[in-house]
Formats: sequence, structure tokens, C-alpha cells
Amino acid sequence: MADIGPVLSRLPLPLAVVALTSQGDEALVLAALKAGANDYLAKSDDIGQRVGITTRAALAAFLDDSTRQTQALRVLYVEHSALDVDLTRRHFEAHAPHLQLEWVTDAAAALEQLPLAPQEAKRFDVLLLDFRLAGDSGLDLLKMVRQGRGLDLPVVLVTGQGSEEVAALAMRLGATDYVVKRGNYLLALPAVIENAYHRVQTVREQTALRALNASLERKVAERTAELEAAKEAAEAANHSKSAFLARMSHDLRTPLNAVLGFSQLLALDPALAKDGGARRQVQLIHDGGKHLLAMIDEVLDLTLIETGGLHLSLETVDASRLVEECLQLVGSLAARHQVTLKQRPGQGTALVHADHTRLRQVLVNLLSNAVKYNRAGGQVEVGLSETSEGVQMAVTDTGCGMTPEQMAGLYQPFNRLGAEASGVEGTGLGLVIAKQLIESMHGRLDVRSVAGAGSSFTVTLPAGASAAVREYDPSTPAQLAPLPATTAPRRVLDVEDNPVNQILMREMLRLQPGVELEMDADGHSALARVALWRPQLVLLDLDLPGMSGYEVLRRLRAEPTTAGIPCVAVSAFALGPEIQNALDQGCVAYLTKPFELAQLYDVIGRYAL
Repeated sequence: MADIGPVLSRLPLPLAVVALTSQGDEALVLAALKAGANDYLAKSDDIGQRVGITTRAALAAFLDDSTRQTQALRVLYVEHSALDVDLTRRHFEAHAPHLQLEWVTDAAAALEQLPLAPQEAKRFDVLLLDFRLAGDSGLDLLKMVRQGRGLDLPVVLVTGQGSEEVAALAMRLGATDYVVKRGNYLLALPAVIENAYHRVQTVREQTALRALNASLERKVAERTAELEAAKEAAEAANHSKSAFLARMSHDLRTPLNAVLGFSQLLALDPALAKDGGARRQVQLIHDGGKHLLAMIDEVLDLTLIETGGLHLSLETVDASRLVEECLQLVGSLAARHQVTLKQRPGQGTALVHADHTRLRQVLVNLLSNAVKYNRAGGQVEVGLSETSEGVQMAVTDTGCGMTPEQMAGLYQPFNRLGAEASGVEGTGLGLVIAKQLIESMHGRLDVRSVAGAGSSFTVTLPAGASAAVREYDPSTPAQLAPLPATTAPRRVLDVEDNPVNQILMREMLRLQPGVELEMDADGHSALARVALWRPQLVLLDLDLPGMSGYEVLRRLRAEPTTAGIPCVAVSAFALGPEIQNALDQGCVAYLTKPFELAQLYDVIGRYAL
């Protein structure tokens, strides 16, 4: 095997070589591997089990070596002996033609052929360096390559026989590998050069990969930081937008509280009972205020939907009962417009998975539109049906219908499709909000319309589970009635800093002789009055000067003597989180300005005991 191995390795045969040796003959194994065998097999009892694995591994190693040996490598050989160079060139031409050899005799000539800095282009792939040179030694040249110019070029040192110490020193100075000129060293030289090149190439690739990974990680971190900053900016913008809208709503509702409150009082004034014109004017004031209030509410709803601040409580809702409730709510509107409301019979119970309050809002909006944009003597029909998609609720009218051009702008905010000239009240937001509410409940809102022949709006929602249905009492407006008589006046303290709202509250409660009212304009005065007067109910504005309504509430709850006095928040802040916060802080109820007389009387009758 020691004789045939070198012969086989020199022949250009597509063969992987596996040496067969006697068990325990380590010397022959080493000789076979040095001679060029790809692997070996010891003749033992389990050779049959190992032969397949070993031959496949040898073939893979042979193919890998063969692939590497097809790559042309440019080699700069620094050698003072022309004979050694000639022998090396001849050997390469015969057995390693992919190694392209160029020759210089000394270090100075070599340095002229090498890059001055790592970033410069390289003419050679490997530096083959003899230890003994004319002038500077090979180690001196190695120092200049590594330390002087910082080049990572693969360097293979060729040293004379018996110079292992020189080779070790060369490795410490940065040589990639070495070959000792001993025996048939030229047989091993091509493999050493190839291994040195691929070793450095692997290091380069790993370094480049680490640099790429570091760059990617840096870019990911930068992008993450940008996204986080963008998210924070968007959240800050949404927060600012919500805060602005909350304040805008508050500042608009405060004067509207006076408009709607005094218009209610005027409507109850006996002096106007006989003057139809005056009553009509008061009603117009009240209707205008309600229209402005509806616009404020719809803008807030739209903002909550767009910013993701809308919270839905999805549960099983009886759609049949909800339709009946909504028909009652729009009944008076239909009577004024001389429109007949009709529910298609024989529907039975239809359960949907939805938010009860928001679904009622959608249906009331669809029914109100169907009535307002109808004709005198027209009809609005509501039908329920169960399909494979869930439950469908269709509102069909006999009104003016819409053209294709109007249909195209149907869900554009504030676009009333030309109805602003018709005298019919509206904001152009109701359908926009209705569509987004239904989609938030995982449903769909479809419309069919023919100009002059009416429209049909269909809500499709997922079906609900029959076992989970809840009962709801129809929300009917509270009736304006006197408070139940008591043996002593109900003591009510109103904490309100707005002078107009103070007058309004006094006039509202003047109609109820069983109520004794006191007022304070700030928190400190209110706390002092509570301690002395002991009211049965505190109506508390949250936006007070100096001390907020929340702080007043906290102090009242902290004192054992006042902790049990019911407090009702009376505020123009109308967003859900503000309402919930007031209730969480200890308020028993929340009156949103502007409020109805009936709501105020209901709160006093319920809590001022």
C-alpha cells in the first residue's frame, strides 16, 4: 500500500481510495493515509456493517477534494533556488495544474507584488515562502506581510530538513501552514497550499458573516428603534388627538348644556302653553342643540373607532327583540314624517353575536335614515333571516333611493350626498360609523338602492349561542314626573363652577319643591359645606378650578363621616374611559352634559334618600 498509494494519487483517476488493513496495524494505516488514501477499513468481524458508511464518507471527502482542486489558485513563490522552483513548477504542471506559480527571489521583489493595505486588490491567492532568502529571511518577509501591511493572505512556509523550530516560529508570526523539505515533500505541497487557502477563505467568510450579522443586527436594532419611535409618536398623536377631542367635546357640551337645559325649561313654562309660535321657536332651539350634540357624539365615535379606542362587549343578543325595541324608539319620528313602520312577521327568535348597545345604535341609525329620507305615506320594513353566514337584518324603505354616483360616496365622512339642501337633519357620519361598528363586530353592511324606488340596508352578523342569550329591558326615555314625596326635603349639593350651569341647575330643581339645593363653585368650599350641612346627594362637576372633582371625591371617601354620601359625576367629558374612571373612583352614577330633566330627577329620586 505504501508503494501504490503515491502512484494512485498522481493519476487523474476519478477514484476514492479506501485502504484495507489488518486489525491493530496502526503503522500501515498512517502510511496509507499519508500516501493519499481517503479513509481506511480494519479487517474485523464488523467490517460488513462499516464498509457502507466508510466508503460513502471516503467518496464525499474525495468529491470535496476534487471540487477544491478544480479552483485555479495564483501562487507567488519566494525562493532563492532556481532548481527548487523548477522542480516545484514541473510537479504542479503534472499533478496540480490549477496552481498557477509565479516566482521571485527575494523579499523586496515579493513586497512589490503584494498589496500595500488589506483593502487593495490582491494579485495572488497564496504566498509560498522559503525560509532562506537572499537578504531578508522568510520570517522577516512574513513579519512585513502580517504586521507591516496587515494582509490576511495565506502564507505557507517552506523550510529545510529538520527545521521544525523555524516552522513553529513562523506559525507564531502568522504563517497559515508549513512544509518541511524532506523526502517527497512536493507530493504534499499542493494539498497544503489548497488547505491554507481554504482555511483563510473560511476565516474570511466567517468574519464577513459575523460582520454581516452584526450589520443586520444593527440595522434590525435601528429599524426596531425607528418602529418603536414611530409607534410612540403615533400613540402620542392618538393620545393628543383623543385629549383634544375630549376637551373639544367638553367645551362644546358645556354651552349646549345651557341651550338644551333652558329650552326644556321653556317648553314646560305655562306662559308658553298658549303661544304656539313661541313653543315652536323653543322647539327649534332644542332640536338645533340636539343636532349639534349628535354631531359631537358621532365625531367622538368615529375617532374611537379609528384610533382603536372603541371597546365592544360581544355577547349573544336577541335580534328580534332588539328590532322591536328600535322600532319603538323611532316610532314618534315615523309618525311625524307620516311613514309606516313594519316588521316582517314570522321570524321567530334570531340570535346574533354582537354588542347590544352598538347594534341598537346601528339599527336606530338605519331606521331613522329610512324614515327621514322617505316620502309621506311611505313605508319602512324590517326583516330578519338566518343564512349560512349568520343572521341578516334588512331595513328597506320606499324613499327617494340613490344614484350610482351617490352610492360611490356613501361611506365618506360628512358627505350627505346632496341631502344638505333637503332640510333633513344629518351629519354625514351615521352610516360611516354604522359600517365600521358592524365590521368591528365581525359583520358586514350591504346596501342596494335604486333612484326613486327606495333603498335596502342589510346587516349580516355571526349567529349567537342560544344558551348565552341575555335579557334586556328596552331603554325607554324616563318620564318627567315629580319626585316621590318625603317627610323632609332632599338635601342636594351641586358643585359647579360655571355660572350659567349653576343658574340652570337651580331652575331645574325649582320645579321640584321637595329638593333643597345648595351650591359651591370649588372643591374647598364644597368639602366645608358637606362637613357642616350633610347633604344626602352631591352632584359633582369633575373639571373644577384648583381642586379637581376627583380630589373632592377622594377626600369625601377618606372621611368616615362623609364616606357614605352618594356622589354623582356631572360632567361634559363624555368618553367611555372618563366615565368608567369616575365610577371606579366611587361615583354612584354619571350624568353627561347636556342631560335631560328626567335623568336628573331620576338620579335624585334614586340616591338622595
